[in-house]
Amino acid sequence: MSAKEIINRVDKCRATGRGQWISLCPSHTDKSPSLSIGETEDGRTLIHCHGGCSALDVLTAIGLSWDSLYPEEDKHFKSMMSHVHSKPTVNDYVMDISRHQSERLSEGDRGRLKKAALSGGEPLGFAETVFKGASKPLPSEYLTSIDSDADFDALKTEAAWHFNEIDKGNG
Repeated sequence: MSAKEIINRVDKCRATGRGQWISLCPSHTDKSPSLSIGETEDGRTLIHCHGGCSALDVLTAIGLSWDSLYPEEDKHFKSMMSHVHSKPTVNDYVMDISRHQSERLSEGDRGRLKKAALSGGEPLGFAETVFKGASKPLPSEYLTSIDSDADFDALKTEAAWHFNEIDKGNG
């Protein structure tokens, strides 16, 4: 990931030089820019809050994790983190979902995200798959006839979901 990803998630960001920016810190109430952002020649991103927030506080406030500071091809960093866990954990899901928030995270969510990051949580990419699937029309919206077993199965799945929602009182 590049510094541009961080820059796109903070407010009142402006360039201060080549590969350097300053913005409001998303981790605390900021009236004047106190967050320095820099991108090194090897692609790493550096962040420093002059108000005293830790890098992890800043990252969690914008829904990112430590690995966001390193380029995708940084094998050294990735190999250091590979021992943290091998099976997906709740922390991984928290990290993943936070990346897809369109609104600023609440203080409680930032706390959960920080805890997940400290516990080694890493985004899995499952939220992106779910969101892409959710943006597709339901079978009942595009099927005009049932021409195959796959069409029938898709309608059964949709109907089962609707019945489940009704049973929960959401329908």
